[in-house]
Amino acid sequence: MSRDTVLVFGGGGAKSHVADWSARLREEADRRELSVEVADEPANLVGLLGKPDPVAVWPVDYRNVAQACRLARERQAETKLRAVLGFREFSLFATAAAAAEVGLPWNSPASIARIRRKDRCRRHLAAHGFSQPELHLFDSADEAQRFIGGRGSPAIVKPVDSFGSQGVCLVRPGEDATAPVQHAFTHSPSILVEDFIDGLPCSAEGIIVNGEPMILALTVKSIIKPPYFATVSNSLPAPFTPAEAASIHEQVAAAVACVDLTHSLFHVEFFWTDGGIVLGEMHARPGGDWIHAMVAHHRPGLELFGLVLDDLLGMASGVPSVSDAAPAAASLAILSPSGVVTRVSGEEDARTMPDCLAVDVFVRPGDPVEPVRDSFQRAALVVASGCDVASAQALATVVAQKIQIQVG
Repeated sequence: MSRDTVLVFGGGGAKSHVADWSARLREEADRRELSVEVADEPANLVGLLGKPDPVAVWPVDYRNVAQACRLARERQAETKLRAVLGFREFSLFATAAAAAEVGLPWNSPASIARIRRKDRCRRHLAAHGFSQPELHLFDSADEAQRFIGGRGSPAIVKPVDSFGSQGVCLVRPGEDATAPVQHAFTHSPSILVEDFIDGLPCSAEGIIVNGEPMILALTVKSIIKPPYFATVSNSLPAPFTPAEAASIHEQVAAAVACVDLTHSLFHVEFFWTDGGIVLGEMHARPGGDWIHAMVAHHRPGLELFGLVLDDLLGMASGVPSVSDAAPAAASLAILSPSGVVTRVSGEEDARTMPDCLAVDVFVRPGDPVEPVRDSFQRAALVVASGCDVASAQALATVVAQKIQIQVG
């Protein structure tokens, strides 16, 4: 008897955290007797070729709406297609369009279009009473530079639709904004100039079940020294009091509902300030930097992607509560000096350390290393577990020290 099928856009993942969540999704689908078909760019499908699962792979540009919709129609005509889903940032809109094309539940194209444009999302949230920084949209570098030059307070310059801190820069009063503005425009045809929010950078990791947004964990992050904002570490659970955490849960869940997200995992960034939280970017996908694995480790027995499938198939029964003794987790990025990589060592030793959850090395001999401005320019990342955040962070530091990256 043939199985029902789910189609995953951007689920190839030849390496790194994408490969991990893709494998978890396939395993959790298999336990539900669902067959997974993966649509992705050919380079990302290489790691799946020859494996017993998924049952089919399709070389498709997961950013291309027309290709995604066409493939969804074809698979619906030939299989018992039950779900269309995707968790890569740039697959989200095409996935939403494809699900709508074949009448299957997922986030609407309108909701994804709203959150992928930072200006639209911020204005929508502000109009509904959520705290947001003042922002200005520019399509012209000259106009943006003149505006920043006339300000008397720090400004954040960022592209309207990138992620991973790409193109994001702090410009202080009196500083030349030419380079930050031009760099932001390399990532998007439009940029934002926002008020700088002085607060602790955090994020909320959650899932929508039966239409209800539920927070699974709160994380706190550290970043490189401004003017740039690449993430150096994430740790969970964040050190909020029960009352503070309850308030954050309530506000984030309300914001997710406000932007009309109805399915999937979500990752909502926010700043913890003296006046409460200020919401940042919202994503209808798990957080990067192996946050999905950190959340799964923190909540033993919870199948993140399986629960998404249960929700889509109308079989979700809720989310189990987390224990007070739940393990903590922390990630730590390795930042290499600039130059050309000549040698990388210690990777396998790091992987085999007890309580090491993940090791990602992004550079190899011969690769150029530039000064870090965003999260895509980091040299490596490790993730570790502990009985509390301090012990997880300490182990992550020890694991990171195993990895040696030499440049010349």
